[in-house]
Amino acid sequence: MLEYILKNYATITLDDLADKFKFNKFYLSKIIKSCTGKNFVKIVQDIKMKKAIELILYINLSIGDISVAVGYNSPSTFMRTFKKIYDISPTEYRRINKRICEE
Repeated sequence: MLEYILKNYATITLDDLADKFKFNKFYLSKIIKSCTGKNFVKIVQDIKMKKAIELILYINLSIGDISVAVGYNSPSTFMRTFKKIYDISPTEYRRINKRICEE
């Protein structure tokens, strides 16, 4: 199941996952939480943020394009979520880490 989430993180919903694996979504949610210690939304968010960091550091895309690539419908939601998790904006993250890599 986690592999399926990894492959479909940009668009997957709990309903999609439940349908794919023939589980009731509430039961599936409990299984995910008990096995991983995280809820479905947190797992997907973590995957999106890790992929976003890869894109920020290694691919020359705008932050708006990165937000769409990792499955956010709104760049502002992506930027707000990124800043909440990493305490820095995606643009600043890119600037700081590119400078470190160049030194």
